[in-house]
Amino acid sequence: MTILNNILAVSVREFRVMCTRYSILMVLSGGIFLYGLLYNYMYAPNVVRNAPVAVVDMSQTPLSRHYSRLLDATPQAQVLTNNADLQAAKKLMKQREVVGIVYIPEDFDGRVGRGEEAVYVMYSTTTAFSLLCFHARSIGRGNVGGK
Repeated sequence: MTILNNILAVSVREFRVMCTRYSILMVLSGGIFLYGLLYNYMYAPNVVRNAPVAVVDMSQTPLSRHYSRLLDATPQAQVLTNNADLQAAKKLMKQREVVGIVYIPEDFDGRVGRGEEAVYVMYSTTTAFSLLCFHARSIGRGNVGGK
């Protein structure tokens, strides 16, 4: 037990020294403050902005249209089209006009109305996979599938 008492006594003495020295407090508080400010700037170039996506809305309900508008309102996504045709959206992706497709199934509104988890499917190219992972985080949960 004397070893633990010695460690505790040394820790308390060092903590008192740190709290009574102005220079140490300035380095600690200033470092924490600067780190908090500069941390966001390090990752700013890697944040996805206005990635073009196509929404295939098979539900065609006010809720699904509202969901599409919410997706378009995020800074990460830009909804280029609300096609009801999956083949046309895939063609846009092959032409590299969009980096992904958000597919809203027919039972979207019914599932939400019943309080169940609403499912949507996201298709993406392999080059856009990281972009769409950001979208999945920005708009909620979904199934991310690669094409």
